[in-house]
Amino acid sequence: AERWGDPAAALGYKARADSVNRMSDAMSGRSNLKALSVGERSLIKQQLVALGAEVWERSQASVKDALGS
Repeated sequence: AERWGDPAAALGYKARADSVNRMSDAMSGRSNLKALSVGERSLIKQQLVALGAEVWERSQASVKDALGS
């Protein structure tokens, strides 16, 4: 989220639309895996596979694509 601050006035501002949209996505079960680094996505894929091959196989195609299937 984009934020601005004025330390002298002890005020801060935040772009709410971005924050609200991200929260709405999270509550709807959507997440932006492309926002993660390649290494972070690789670790998530490893964890899904470690939980069991069937977990990875049942993952949505969009998740597999985002994680580098």
